[in-house]
Amino acid sequence: MKKLIFLLSLSMVCLFVNAQSVSRQVQNEREINRAVLRTHTIAAWGAAPQGYNAGAYLHKHFKRVFPDGLSVGIDDKTVVFTNAKALTNYLPAQGRARVLNEALTDPQKRDMRNTFLCQIIALKLNISFDEKIESYSASNIDLADMYISGGDLIGLTVAEILEESNKVLAGIDSRFGIIQLNEALTKINENYLNGEITGNYLTETLEGSTLSDAKRSMLRR
Repeated sequence: MKKLIFLLSLSMVCLFVNAQSVSRQVQNEREINRAVLRTHTIAAWGAAPQGYNAGAYLHKHFKRVFPDGLSVGIDDKTVVFTNAKALTNYLPAQGRARVLNEALTDPQKRDMRNTFLCQIIALKLNISFDEKIESYSASNIDLADMYISGGDLIGLTVAEILEESNKVLAGIDSRFGIIQLNEALTKINENYLNGEITGNYLTETLEGSTLSDAKRSMLRR
Protein backbone atom coordinates (compact mmCIF):
# COMPACT_ATOMS: atom_id res chain seq x y z
CA MET A 1 0.00 0.00 0.00
CA LYS A 2 2.80 2.38 0.98
CA LYS A 3 4.57 1.53 -2.26
CA LEU A 4 1.40 2.32 -4.24
CA ILE A 5 1.00 5.67 -2.46
CA PHE A 6 4.66 6.45 -3.14
CA LEU A 7 4.28 5.63 -6.83
CA LEU A 8 1.14 7.76 -7.12
CA SER A 9 2.88 10.66 -5.38
CA LEU A 10 5.84 10.32 -7.70
CA SER A 11 3.55 10.34 -10.72
CA MET A 12 1.87 13.52 -9.47
CA VAL A 13 5.23 15.21 -9.04
CA CYS A 14 6.29 14.18 -12.54
CA LEU A 15 3.06 15.50 -14.02
CA PHE A 16 3.52 18.82 -12.19
CA VAL A 17 7.13 19.14 -13.37
CA ASN A 18 6.14 18.26 -16.94
CA ALA A 19 3.31 20.81 -16.86
CA GLN A 20 5.73 23.50 -15.67
CA SER A 21 8.19 22.51 -18.38
CA VAL A 22 5.51 22.73 -21.09
CA SER A 23 4.36 26.09 -19.72
CA ARG A 24 7.93 27.44 -19.84
CA GLN A 25 8.37 26.06 -23.35
CA VAL A 26 5.19 27.76 -24.58
CA GLN A 27 6.24 31.03 -22.95
CA ASN A 28 9.71 30.79 -24.49
CA GLU A 29 8.23 30.10 -27.92
CA ARG A 30 5.99 33.15 -27.59
CA GLU A 31 8.97 35.30 -26.61
CA ILE A 32 10.92 33.99 -29.59
CA ASN A 33 8.00 34.60 -31.94
CA ARG A 34 7.60 38.19 -30.75
CA ALA A 35 11.32 38.78 -30.99
CA VAL A 36 11.51 37.85 -34.67
CA LEU A 37 8.73 40.10 -35.93
CA ARG A 38 10.15 42.95 -38.01
CA THR A 39 9.24 46.56 -38.69
CA HIS A 40 10.98 49.48 -40.37
CA THR A 41 10.46 53.21 -39.97
CA ILE A 42 9.53 55.71 -42.67
CA ALA A 43 13.17 56.79 -42.90
CA ALA A 44 14.39 53.20 -43.28
CA TRP A 45 11.91 52.40 -46.04
CA GLY A 46 12.86 55.63 -47.81
CA ALA A 47 16.59 55.02 -47.66
CA ALA A 48 18.50 54.60 -50.91
CA PRO A 49 19.03 50.88 -51.65
CA GLN A 50 22.34 49.76 -50.21
CA GLY A 51 23.50 46.30 -49.18
CA TYR A 52 20.77 44.61 -47.15
CA ASN A 53 18.98 47.71 -45.86
CA ALA A 54 15.20 48.20 -45.95
CA GLY A 55 15.46 50.30 -49.10
CA ALA A 56 17.20 47.47 -50.94
CA TYR A 57 14.60 44.99 -49.69
CA LEU A 58 11.82 47.28 -50.92
CA HIS A 59 13.28 47.51 -54.41
CA LYS A 60 13.92 43.77 -54.63
CA HIS A 61 10.44 42.65 -53.56
CA PHE A 62 8.05 45.52 -54.37
CA LYS A 63 6.58 44.04 -57.55
CA ARG A 64 6.11 40.66 -55.92
CA VAL A 65 4.11 42.08 -53.01
CA PHE A 66 2.42 44.99 -54.82
CA PRO A 67 1.94 43.90 -58.47
CA ASP A 68 -0.68 46.63 -58.97
CA GLY A 69 1.13 49.23 -56.87
CA LEU A 70 0.85 50.23 -53.23
CA SER A 71 -2.31 52.15 -52.37
CA VAL A 72 -3.37 53.88 -49.15
CA GLY A 73 -6.55 55.79 -48.40
CA ILE A 74 -10.05 54.91 -49.64
CA ASP A 75 -12.01 55.40 -52.88
CA ASP A 76 -11.23 58.72 -54.57
CA LYS A 77 -8.97 59.89 -51.74
CA THR A 78 -6.01 57.61 -52.26
CA VAL A 79 -2.28 57.80 -52.83
CA VAL A 80 -0.79 55.18 -55.17
CA PHE A 81 2.86 54.31 -55.66
CA THR A 82 3.45 52.31 -58.82
CA ASN A 83 7.06 51.31 -58.15
CA ALA A 84 9.72 51.20 -55.45
CA LYS A 85 11.67 54.17 -56.84
CA ALA A 86 8.63 56.40 -56.38
CA LEU A 87 8.52 55.41 -52.69
CA THR A 88 12.25 56.02 -52.26
CA ASN A 89 11.85 59.48 -53.77
CA TYR A 90 8.93 60.29 -51.48
CA LEU A 91 9.81 58.85 -48.06
CA PRO A 92 10.19 60.36 -45.59
CA ALA A 93 8.05 63.42 -46.39
CA GLN A 94 7.34 64.69 -42.91
CA GLY A 95 4.89 67.49 -42.34
CA ARG A 96 1.57 68.34 -40.70
CA ALA A 97 -0.73 65.36 -40.27
CA ARG A 98 -3.81 66.00 -42.42
CA VAL A 99 -6.43 64.34 -44.61
CA LEU A 100 -6.27 64.02 -48.39
CA ASN A 101 -8.26 66.35 -50.60
CA GLU A 102 -7.42 64.59 -53.87
CA ALA A 103 -6.04 61.39 -55.33
CA LEU A 104 -2.31 61.27 -56.05
CA THR A 105 -0.11 58.88 -58.02
CA ASP A 106 3.64 58.72 -57.37
CA PRO A 107 3.72 62.08 -55.56
CA GLN A 108 6.92 63.98 -54.89
CA LYS A 109 7.76 65.43 -51.47
CA ARG A 110 6.72 68.88 -52.69
CA ASP A 111 3.26 67.54 -53.54
CA MET A 112 2.33 66.31 -50.07
CA ARG A 113 4.43 66.58 -46.93
CA ASN A 114 2.37 64.62 -44.44
CA THR A 115 3.79 62.53 -41.58
CA PHE A 116 0.47 60.73 -41.07
CA LEU A 117 0.48 59.56 -44.69
CA CYS A 118 4.10 58.42 -44.38
CA GLN A 119 3.39 56.37 -41.25
CA ILE A 120 0.43 54.69 -42.97
CA ILE A 121 2.65 53.80 -45.92
CA ALA A 122 5.32 52.36 -43.60
CA LEU A 123 2.78 50.22 -41.74
CA LYS A 124 1.27 49.01 -45.02
CA LEU A 125 4.76 47.95 -46.10
CA ASN A 126 5.51 46.26 -42.77
CA ILE A 127 2.23 44.34 -42.73
CA SER A 128 2.31 43.36 -46.40
CA PHE A 129 5.89 42.08 -46.46
CA ASP A 130 5.24 40.21 -43.22
CA GLU A 131 2.16 38.51 -44.68
CA LYS A 132 3.44 37.71 -48.17
CA ILE A 133 7.14 36.95 -47.79
CA GLU A 134 7.89 34.20 -45.30
CA SER A 135 11.55 35.13 -44.95
CA TYR A 136 10.74 38.75 -44.02
CA SER A 137 9.93 37.58 -40.51
CA ALA A 138 10.53 34.12 -39.09
CA SER A 139 7.61 34.56 -36.70
CA ASN A 140 4.50 32.41 -36.98
CA ILE A 141 2.53 35.38 -35.64
CA ASP A 142 1.32 37.96 -38.16
CA LEU A 143 2.15 41.55 -37.33
CA ALA A 144 -1.40 42.47 -38.37
CA ASP A 145 -2.82 40.28 -35.58
CA MET A 146 -0.83 41.81 -32.73
CA TYR A 147 -2.78 43.84 -30.15
CA ILE A 148 -2.15 47.32 -28.80
CA SER A 149 -1.10 46.60 -25.23
CA GLY A 150 -2.01 49.86 -23.50
CA GLY A 151 -3.26 53.41 -23.75
CA ASP A 152 -6.44 54.72 -25.36
CA LEU A 153 -6.31 52.18 -28.20
CA ILE A 154 -5.72 49.07 -26.08
CA GLY A 155 -7.32 45.99 -27.58
CA LEU A 156 -7.21 47.12 -31.20
CA THR A 157 -5.18 44.99 -33.58
CA VAL A 158 -2.51 46.40 -35.87
CA ALA A 159 -4.79 45.63 -38.83
CA GLU A 160 -7.58 47.67 -37.23
CA ILE A 161 -5.21 50.60 -36.67
CA LEU A 162 -4.32 50.56 -40.37
CA GLU A 163 -7.99 50.34 -41.35
CA GLU A 164 -8.99 53.30 -39.16
CA SER A 165 -6.00 55.30 -40.37
CA ASN A 166 -6.96 54.81 -44.01
CA LYS A 167 -10.49 56.02 -43.20
CA VAL A 168 -9.24 59.15 -41.46
CA LEU A 169 -6.74 59.85 -44.27
CA ALA A 170 -9.66 59.79 -46.73
CA GLY A 171 -11.73 62.13 -44.56
CA ILE A 172 -14.15 59.43 -43.39
CA ASP A 173 -15.53 59.64 -39.86
CA SER A 174 -13.76 57.51 -37.27
CA ARG A 175 -13.94 57.04 -33.51
CA PHE A 176 -10.28 58.05 -33.38
CA GLY A 177 -8.46 61.28 -34.11
CA ILE A 178 -5.65 61.82 -36.61
CA ILE A 179 -3.07 62.70 -33.92
CA GLN A 180 -4.06 59.67 -31.85
CA LEU A 181 -3.70 57.34 -34.84
CA ASN A 182 -0.46 58.95 -36.02
CA GLU A 183 1.07 58.27 -32.61
CA ALA A 184 -0.10 54.65 -32.73
CA LEU A 185 1.29 54.15 -36.24
CA THR A 186 4.65 55.54 -35.19
CA LYS A 187 4.88 53.27 -32.15
CA ILE A 188 3.93 50.19 -34.18
CA ASN A 189 6.49 50.97 -36.89
CA GLU A 190 9.17 51.35 -34.21
CA ASN A 191 8.26 48.27 -32.16
CA TYR A 192 10.38 45.60 -33.90
CA LEU A 193 13.20 47.46 -35.63
CA ASN A 194 15.34 45.08 -37.69
CA GLY A 195 13.76 42.04 -36.06
CA GLU A 196 14.35 42.97 -32.43
CA ILE A 197 11.96 44.07 -29.68
CA THR A 198 12.51 47.82 -29.51
CA GLY A 199 9.19 48.81 -27.94
CA ASN A 200 6.44 47.48 -25.68
CA TYR A 201 3.41 48.82 -27.55
CA LEU A 202 2.30 45.46 -28.96
CA THR A 203 1.40 42.12 -27.46
CA GLU A 204 0.47 38.74 -28.89
CA THR A 205 -2.46 38.23 -26.52
CA LEU A 206 -4.55 40.15 -24.03
CA GLU A 207 -6.37 38.62 -21.11
CA GLY A 208 -9.96 37.92 -22.10
CA SER A 209 -11.47 40.36 -19.62
CA THR A 210 -8.99 43.10 -20.53
CA LEU A 211 -9.69 42.70 -24.23
CA SER A 212 -13.47 42.63 -23.74
CA ASP A 213 -13.40 45.71 -21.50
CA ALA A 214 -11.22 47.57 -24.00
CA LYS A 215 -13.52 46.75 -26.92
CA ARG A 216 -16.62 47.78 -25.01
CA SER A 217 -14.98 51.04 -23.98
CA MET A 218 -14.14 51.91 -27.58
CA LEU A 219 -17.59 51.04 -28.86
CA ARG A 220 -19.09 53.51 -26.36
CA ARG A 221 -17.10 56.39 -27.85
